Amino acid sequence: MNQRKLDDLDFYEKYLLNAGQAERDKYIEEHPDFLNDYPVSYEHRELLQDELYRKLLRRIRAYETGEKAEKTSNVPSFVID
Repeated sequence: MNQRKLDDLDFYEKYLLNAGQAERDKYIEEHPDFLNDYPVSYEHRELLQDELYRKLLRRIRAYETGEKAEKTSNVPSFVID
């Protein structure tokens, strides 16, 4: 069983992506440090609905932290390399 801890973007995808706008806004109000590890402002939350945008955020974070990001077939090769 995978016991990996969810980071904020994983949590967003699992629990908030399909939630209503009011529910997402309420969660952000209650957790103001949500998504602080990513170069995104929650004011641009509509971009978080885009899967490619979320993958790019992960790649940027991996680059900034020196982690190895997973290669995915949905991200164009010019973005990965």
